[in-house]
Amino acid sequence: MLGSTSFFAILLALSYFFNTAQGMWWKKKTSKVMGYATVSEADARRINQDNKLFPKEPTTGFDVQLGHGFYILQGPENWPNAEEGNWYCAITAKTKEMRDLSKVYIPSTYWSEDEEFILSYVRALVNKPDEALRISWVRAGAQLQMLIPSKVIAEDTALKLRAKCFETENQLKEYSDKFIDWQKKRGWTIHGELGRPSF
Repeated sequence: MLGSTSFFAILLALSYFFNTAQGMWWKKKTSKVMGYATVSEADARRINQDNKLFPKEPTTGFDVQLGHGFYILQGPENWPNAEEGNWYCAITAKTKEMRDLSKVYIPSTYWSEDEEFILSYVRALVNKPDEALRISWVRAGAQLQMLIPSKVIAEDTALKLRAKCFETENQLKEYSDKFIDWQKKRGWTIHGELGRPSF
């Protein structure tokens, strides 16, 4: 028969086990897929080394429709700027921290304009404009895209932005095929006017 000391030691061990398991479950659930992206094979391999994002240097006006940073889409298909050889990525972030960031619609009159000009618009709507997530229609399309600004990526501590990239679209969809409806996300407020798609 177990003595009282052994009995309490077992209870203590069980309590530690369940608390640890609960903590692991909670940590696992606080980060969710927030969007998708296509990147070059070189960028995908760089991302997969530590699963962290990095701001991409723009090469054309189409690369800076909303400014500098990293662009993501709501769903894992209909890639507007995909090129042969691109890889496909799922982007995750902590849900509460993502919800707490300011979000702004960028109308077509500001697309591909100078960064300071876009910031002047964002500044009129929210505090910390250089950290606000920017959302718009993709150019000549009817789906939404989001720009995660370079500053948010470079200074990321609480948001825990992570990415996992795959060589094929099917591999990505096996990992995640959920459409993320930013306009209906609980607790999200998106400032400004979206306007109509540009075809």
